Amino acid sequence: TRAQAQLLQHLDAGDARHEAVIQEAQGDASLQAQQLTALTDTPPFALLIEPLDLTACLPTLKTLQATGTRILLLDPLS
Repeated sequence: TRAQAQLLQHLDAGDARHEAVIQEAQGDASLQAQQLTALTDTPPFALLIEPLDLTACLPTLKTLQATGTRILLLDPLS
């Protein structure tokens, strides 16, 4: 969402070592899982995510967390 993008840009502006990268899964849980898996090759400093299927994302999120990635889970507004 726009608010998420603004938050990421704000966080990014505070430290020149970090870059905000925004990926949108367009409501496709399978695509989101693929995007997460791709992050394990080069784990990010932080990840802000609204999981479409938390159960499916959890193993990859735990892997990223073990590498030191800070993970912020967003709870979608219903």
